[in-house]
Amino acid sequence: MIDAETRALSVRVLDACRVRRWTVATAESCTGGLVAGALTEIAGSSDVVDRGFVTYSNAAKMAMLGVPEAALAAHGAVSKPTAEAMARGALERAGVDLTVAITGVAGPAGGSAEKPVGLVHFAAAAKDGRLIWTYKTEDSLKATPTIVGNRLIASGLDHYIYCIDARDGTLIWKYKTGFEVDCSAAVINNRVYFGGEDGFFYSLNLDDGALIYKTERLGSMEGSFSVVDDRAYIGTEQGDLYCLNLSDGSTVWKARIGADSDSTPAVYEGKVYTAAENGVVYCFRQSDGELLWKYQATGGTLKEKSGMWASPIVAHGRVHIGSSNGYLYCLSADKGEVVWKYKAKAAIWGTSPLVDGRLIFGDKAGWIHSISANNGEAISELKIGDNINATPAILGGRIYIGAFNGKLYCLK
Repeated sequence: MIDAETRALSVRVLDACRVRRWTVATAESCTGGLVAGALTEIAGSSDVVDRGFVTYSNAAKMAMLGVPEAALAAHGAVSKPTAEAMARGALERAGVDLTVAITGVAGPAGGSAEKPVGLVHFAAAAKDGRLIWTYKTEDSLKATPTIVGNRLIASGLDHYIYCIDARDGTLIWKYKTGFEVDCSAAVINNRVYFGGEDGFFYSLNLDDGALIYKTERLGSMEGSFSVVDDRAYIGTEQGDLYCLNLSDGSTVWKARIGADSDSTPAVYEGKVYTAAENGVVYCFRQSDGELLWKYQATGGTLKEKSGMWASPIVAHGRVHIGSSNGYLYCLSADKGEVVWKYKAKAAIWGTSPLVDGRLIFGDKAGWIHSISANNGEAISELKIGDNINATPAILGGRIYIGAFNGKLYCLK
């Protein structure tokens, strides 16, 4: 049984959730399930309360809620980072709209000068688009982060490749390159691959960031690359498109573009698609690099160029790519003819991932756009407030994207 005051508060919480059509879950340590018990004491609460996690031990926090062992070791069970991790873990596992987490020192024993008896940390998590975490680097982030499991690989202009825990934003390792890294990395078979501004192609160990190899000098590479059947496709500032054996970095073929290509090539039905700063989209044969067609982008104002630093997304017989003139183009994959084009707020430098029939991308004015891949009509727009050159990575309903202020954003 609960007292009258607690009952009244429980009713208020349940009623507020019903108005918003929210479901909730609790993650409790020191309270041992009392919060969930107070809510479920009220008749009819099952339309709001989904479940409760009672995670009294550290082992339970890690097993049931996914609280990182590193967070517990560094901060302890009674801490803000642990409470936040508990709330996030409950949200991810229960799939509800709102979670609350509680961890503290209940007493009468077990307290310390730093964490006295009665110290309690509360945290909440919700599916409402709020910021989850940020990790601050020493300089701007331009490349698209790569997510593998719980690891996020990000590269920046501060001469580092970062490996970050995608759940809470903690650093796992970083590798010093000695040059600005504009390109995104790829992770395959526990190795991290990326092309360097110094002209070399690199391979690192995913576990600890140790260098495995670098190839012969190919040409400055600021764009990311694609991998199909153990072959990597990547462009250079010198205007060449390379097809490499990923296992050892040897060259299979190279095709002449004639202009700086930061675009990540896309491979689709035996063809390789890429673009360059001259505003041209190219289509090559995958087997030998022969040019099949090219399309010259136009449009914008006299102050806007038509160069392309974004990368093509090819699906369902269509090529989607953004331009620095602010247009997102949709071309037919077989002939390169325009199907539709969409005008953003400013230049589009990042790639536009295709998710559930929508293209999601950022622009240089700090806007994130969501448009229909079918006809190019706008679905939604959200302004972050800073220059976005990178491509968003999308996983589990979350959008990860870096901005020119050096911050890495995690949004819903």
